[in-house]
Order: sequence, then C-alpha cells, then structure tokens
Amino acid sequence: MYEEFCKKQELFFDWQNKNVVCFGDYYFSPADIEYDLKSNQPAGKIIEYFYFCVEGEIRNLSYKDYCLTR
Repeated sequence: MYEEFCKKQELFFDWQNKNVVCFGDYYFSPADIEYDLKSNQPAGKIIEYFYFCVEGEIRNLSYKDYCLTR
C-alpha cells in the first residue's frame, strides 16, 4: 500500500509506528493513506490536508470529512 501511495504522491517512505507513517516532512495515519488510495483522491489532496491541519484551521477534522467538504 505504501509503495502505491509513494508513487501517487511522489514521496519517499521513511518510517512507521503503530499510528503514524512518515514520508519526509509529512506524517499520516495508515487509515488516511488507505482512504486516499481506495477513494481515488487526486494526487496532492492529502498533502493539502496535512498543511490544513498544521495551520490549525479546524481541529479534529478527519481526512475523509475534509475530502467530502472540499
């Protein structure tokens, strides 16, 4: 799954623990990565979501909900 995600997002896998997967400067949950791939989100959408979360525009908005509202 991560290989496909890396190709789609043009990222490189760094490390993973139970709840977080790191790709360089980006951190995602395995569930968000799976949703991104299974729902065929456009490349870059999850990166956009990452910055949305970092900037703190809205707290506790899931990636799925973000995709449904944007």
